[in-house]
Amino acid sequence: MLETLRLKGRPAAVFGIADHGILWKEDNHDLERISISGARYAEGIAGSGRGYRVEFENRAYWVLDYFQMGRAWRANEQGIHGGISFEESIVPFIHWEVN
Repeated sequence: MLETLRLKGRPAAVFGIADHGILWKEDNHDLERISISGARYAEGIAGSGRGYRVEFENRAYWVLDYFQMGRAWRANEQGIHGGISFEESIVPFIHWEVN
């Protein structure tokens, strides 16, 4: 795409953005498994002291703290998102200038 814009001979700006990052299985995090359903967030649990309660469309969710997971990794799972770890909180953003 950038090459096509260069060939046009006009200045342009291209912005690339993605969903938040992923907690990768291969990074071998020492995650503590707790007894809830869900991976890095759960619906309806309250007062567990394991994360932060958020509400969305009149439904309560509990976003788990880092180093906790509500289920085991699946054999074919390479990574998960939905928590609040540092790795999951970064949103990739790239800005290219074409002159």
